[in-house]
Amino acid sequence: MKTIFLYATAFAALTASASAADLPSPYGALASPVFTWTGAYVGANLGFAANDGQTDYGYSYLPGNGSGNFSDFFGNAADNVGGSGFAGPANVNGLNAVQSALLTGIIPGSLGSSWRSGFAGGGQLGYNWQTGAFVYGAEVDLSWLGAGENSGFLAALPGTPPAYVNQGWSKTSVDWLATARLRAGYAVDRLLMFATAGLAFGGASASSGSVGTDGSVVDTFAGSSSATRVGWTAGGGAEYAFTDHWIGRAEALYYDLGAVDYAVAAQDAQTMAEGLSVEAHHRFDGAVARVGLSYKF
Repeated sequence: MKTIFLYATAFAALTASASAADLPSPYGALASPVFTWTGAYVGANLGFAANDGQTDYGYSYLPGNGSGNFSDFFGNAADNVGGSGFAGPANVNGLNAVQSALLTGIIPGSLGSSWRSGFAGGGQLGYNWQTGAFVYGAEVDLSWLGAGENSGFLAALPGTPPAYVNQGWSKTSVDWLATARLRAGYAVDRLLMFATAGLAFGGASASSGSVGTDGSVVDTFAGSSSATRVGWTAGGGAEYAFTDHWIGRAEALYYDLGAVDYAVAAQDAQTMAEGLSVEAHHRFDGAVARVGLSYKF
């Protein structure tokens, strides 16, 4: 009898323990940690850049003196009054020397394509603050760009040999681009969509030149501008947190570093005597599209 009582007591205790395990906890279920965008991050990015590669040229002209100069070929009678007093063989309908040369294509109105694309890559560093579904932050980045433009032209007046030949070039580039931006976005759990804007800094350079000749007289022009320029940038994108630390991104930025005007000056006394002055105009603007990966601390 005593043995039966002991077995019954043990069975009741086990049953009570199992039933207690099935009861809901007074503290409720343990919740999974909620992801937060708040924190510092660092990462790298890769993509492509496209920039404005077109350089425009403006010309001013005071008739040269002596023989074998620019107006001998392209000038009208007024241009050549100090010389022959007659229009040059390449003159077009009595236009001045610059207008005639532009129409015949001996000097260019512009060189380069409107947009030129190439490689872009770099890194980013930033910090985010999250309030509810809204995320605010600041970011700096540095990229190397490979979207420079090299353009050239070769033009000649008809003849054997040609009566006048002119060969020229232009080169433009933004070799590196850095930005310091504010960001604002809306988060849906691990997905963040954002807009961004701020300052842009870039290493920008442009150069132009030409060599023209009638077979005896050579005219040489050259000029350049190179500087670290400051402008603005704006864009947007999206990020996704694959884990609590690794975050992927896709974004696009437009930047504008302003425009530059520089003289393409005569390089010798003979060329100076032509009376032709050339000024180049170029705007350093473009866009960057890239993907990246960041580590959130």
